[in-house]
Amino acid sequence: MFQYLPPEVGLLQPVLNQLTDWCHVLSAFPVVTWPSFVDYIRSHVNLLATEEHIKELMNQLVVIGEVSGFVVSLFDYE
Repeated sequence: MFQYLPPEVGLLQPVLNQLTDWCHVLSAFPVVTWPSFVDYIRSHVNLLATEEHIKELMNQLVVIGEVSGFVVSLFDYE
């Protein structure tokens, strides 16, 4: 059975190369907030990465088993 793989956005390999280093750099690792993750991607991988690119990156990381993550909007609880 084939599993859906999100489209490659060009950020996956550079992020995989840095993922192990992030364990030492990010003080809250392995729990990182979405804004911190976005800021870190933009400052260390690609300054021009949009939020949509980073969401696709997160999907890719989850599918390949590198991270387990989810985003909860505070507006969902109002």
